[in-house]
Amino acid sequence: MIFHEPYTTMNKTCLTFLLSLSVLIAHAQSEELVYWNSQSTYNYSYPQYGDSLSTVVSSAIQTPSGLTPYQFVDSRNIWYNPNSNLVVNPSTDPYLEFALNLNSSVDFDRFVIHGLAPASGDVGIELRWDVDNYASALGNFTPDWTHYRLTSVDIGGQPNVPGGLVKFRLYYYKVAGDVYHSDTGPFNSVDGTPSSYSSYWRCFSVWGEPVCTISGTDTQSACGSFTWIDGNTYTSSTNSPTHTLSGAGMNGCDSLVTLDLTIVTPTTSLTANASHVAHIFGMEQRIQIRELIHGQVRTIRGAIALQR
Repeated sequence: MIFHEPYTTMNKTCLTFLLSLSVLIAHAQSEELVYWNSQSTYNYSYPQYGDSLSTVVSSAIQTPSGLTPYQFVDSRNIWYNPNSNLVVNPSTDPYLEFALNLNSSVDFDRFVIHGLAPASGDVGIELRWDVDNYASALGNFTPDWTHYRLTSVDIGGQPNVPGGLVKFRLYYYKVAGDVYHSDTGPFNSVDGTPSSYSSYWRCFSVWGEPVCTISGTDTQSACGSFTWIDGNTYTSSTNSPTHTLSGAGMNGCDSLVTLDLTIVTPTTSLTANASHVAHIFGMEQRIQIRELIHGQVRTIRGAIALQR
């Protein structure tokens, strides 16, 4: 608590103090938000729910559209892609959709396919999302028809995605044929995906981190009015204003500050035996008034006539 010296201006005296409290939330690291393991597409009933949800994800669902399930019993996630168009058309092309319901804002990192082996190495698999209504590609995965491979799309350039429903889609195009997804890795990468993203018992996973924030309350007491860091001047007590200081916190995190303000009405300096007239109740009485001036309490008695 920091106390400032009392001041007297135009016979008005008040005491101003400041108390600031900040609660720090440590900067988060990239983590696996959710993964989906392999299912036999021949007899599995979709949608498929994600496993090991991060605390920032309340639900995660995988749903196919336009892809044909593999026609033989197999433990792998295998789809037949009927699309041979050379360019993705999000309105008509087949896809796998991964819908994440976020509890709060997220900085996404990567979308990972852990074991990809299409029947043809020329097949295209493109990642898009509903944030821009699937209008543009976030990136393309790198297939290798000779071996299962770890491949991913770096989506780290998509910061601070707000809480709510976010949908990713893997669009299949270029070459028609079977596409195999296996979870029996870890597999080697062909596109530079770090091995730290590779793991056993996963077909697909989404990585990211909760948005880094420092939050706190700025408790203030002022006389008459107070101008805060948001540039606004407040003349009455309030605890609702908030202000974000971008990148001002630890490790470059945003600082979210809430103002808790008490406005104190200044009192006029009084002289002994002063007589004041107020239109309040219409009765006379004597009162004792105490005023705080430079840390001393002065008792003033005066006859006050109260009349309507």
